[in-house]
Amino acid sequence: MMIVRRSFFLSLVLLFLPACFADKQTTVVSRVNVVNGQGSVCTEMLQMLSLTGITHDGSLQDIVRETQKSWLRKPGAERWEMPSTSMAQESEMRLLIDRMGFIQEVKPQQKSYTYLLLLGALFSTVAARMEYAVDLWKSGVRFEKIVLLGGARPMTSEQGENLEKFLEWSGKSYLDYEPKTETDLLRFVIENIAMPDEMKALPVTVVDVPMLQKPDGSMRRPTTGDTIEWWLKTNPEPGTCLAISNQPYVIYQDAVLKTLLPAQFPVDTVGDKAQEDKELGILLDTLARVLYQEQQYLMEYKAL
Repeated sequence: MMIVRRSFFLSLVLLFLPACFADKQTTVVSRVNVVNGQGSVCTEMLQMLSLTGITHDGSLQDIVRETQKSWLRKPGAERWEMPSTSMAQESEMRLLIDRMGFIQEVKPQQKSYTYLLLLGALFSTVAARMEYAVDLWKSGVRFEKIVLLGGARPMTSEQGENLEKFLEWSGKSYLDYEPKTETDLLRFVIENIAMPDEMKALPVTVVDVPMLQKPDGSMRRPTTGDTIEWWLKTNPEPGTCLAISNQPYVIYQDAVLKTLLPAQFPVDTVGDKAQEDKELGILLDTLARVLYQEQQYLMEYKAL
């Protein structure tokens, strides 16, 4: 009876996998599909739209347009610069966000990968992501090469990217050099974190994308997409990728990677659970970015 039940459950899971994406790449794990292959958003997302008072005609194009206006942070603003957001029925919203897979830890679905992709971020986040990667290695997950995906974003002292924090984290009384950019941070973390000898011996590729010019002439920091495109220009050998993020950004960064990486680089994006007090505004901003990125994916590969 147990075997029959398991077989039935597996059949249900396979039935709802997004097979329409199989022409490019499909992640092994089937999380809640925020957007399916026909461009329809999930029930939980529709409920989020209703709770936040967003009206739409039901199409993904209109939903993206309205959430970009209502949920997305202002152009040029960083996540940590967003004001606190409090809304009616916030607890219900957080429950829906959790059900869509933006809160709980996302674990690897395989035991072996070609590449570990460490995605750049603030110092505290980069350190936590690398610590998570070390824990994965200790649990038996293996990868052959490490790729640090960073850019020339300057340090943000008020966000803990300063000498005091670097010394505290590394346990040192002085540093041979003080990180000045996000790429420096990635190097600093991987050079100073405790890790098993076999992991420490792995070859490391550093992707360092310069600040990029916007149409108005101002400069912007490189995004996850920019670092991936820069890495692909180096013609890496095809292989499976384990991308290290953290919640609530796993689904968004997985959507970016899924869109940009060729089929020869199937990706599994993972990360530790989100903080319980994560700002609602940041969560909504992330949802808006996921919707936009899923639309981009469908437009590029499914002629939406």
